[in-house]
Amino acid sequence: AAEGDPLPVKLDGASQVGELSVDGHLLTHAVVGGGAYTRVIGLPDGRLVSLGPRGGGPAPEMLLTIRTPGGETQQRDVQREGTPVSLVAVDVTTAYLLRPEGLYAHDLAGGLERLVIGLDKVDAADLAGNRLVTAERERSCRPLLYNVDALQALRFLPLTPLGCQAVTGLRLSPSTGRAAFSYRKAEGSVWVAVLSVVWLVCFGLGA
Repeated sequence: AAEGDPLPVKLDGASQVGELSVDGHLLTHAVVGGGAYTRVIGLPDGRLVSLGPRGGGPAPEMLLTIRTPGGETQQRDVQREGTPVSLVAVDVTTAYLLRPEGLYAHDLAGGLERLVIGLDKVDAADLAGNRLVTAERERSCRPLLYNVDALQALRFLPLTPLGCQAVTGLRLSPSTGRAAFSYRKAEGSVWVAVLSVVWLVCFGLGA
């Protein structure tokens, strides 16, 4: 339980997601529309944008859900012929979806999509402003920083000196000055590293 809450709150992907407020309290939000969330992103205006499956079988729906603070909900299926899709980032107008062909900008109001940048077999990605960091499968431990406005690769953010075998997750700070990575070492242990994107300074923590 968060500090100040008398009882623990059970969270799981099929029922609730949790939001930790700045005063240390845990707020819960029910999953809307059935299924489970694979990722939830909160916007400054209070909206929650999530992506998750609904239904069984080999090709369930993948619902993109936008929920307002007043409880209004908008949903649409963003699945394409059973191909994988994941939610990378959201801003006020756009959800950024990772598909096999690359990163797409999905208009929250109307659902129109456009390809932002072509990518191949990405294990993890995050976008903030015009900066994108990807860990592509062929070189997972050498994530690459892009400028998506210029469609230009800027620099590698190497984790190989830290013993990385595979990146399992990453986040780019809102200022785009730092990137955090979780990665697996050869013996199976999971570590976290924070890199200064500008100066390539590494801070590591084992788990």
